[in-house]
Amino acid sequence: MSNHVHVVFKFLHNTEAQFPVAEIFKRLKSFTALKANEELGRTGSFWHSKSYDRVIRNEKELEKTIRYVLTNPIKAGLVTDWKEWEYSYCKQDFA
Repeated sequence: MSNHVHVVFKFLHNTEAQFPVAEIFKRLKSFTALKANEELGRTGSFWHSKSYDRVIRNEKELEKTIRYVLTNPIKAGLVTDWKEWEYSYCKQDFA
């Protein structure tokens, strides 16, 4: 998306205690802000300081969330099919 990012991920082998969501996003936002600013030839803040996260508790909610993320570029009028959005990645068994 042109002004935000969606990320859906699953912790592997009970690693949530080792890598809390807040720390994961702090590192992700820091790294991507640095790279984006380098690419754009600028400095300073890149991401909004707040983010929205939630825990997905079951398979139905996971499928609904992935569908929402994949169709977001369609709703924004950027593509007509989610597979056309070059910035999406979806593990095959969810598509």
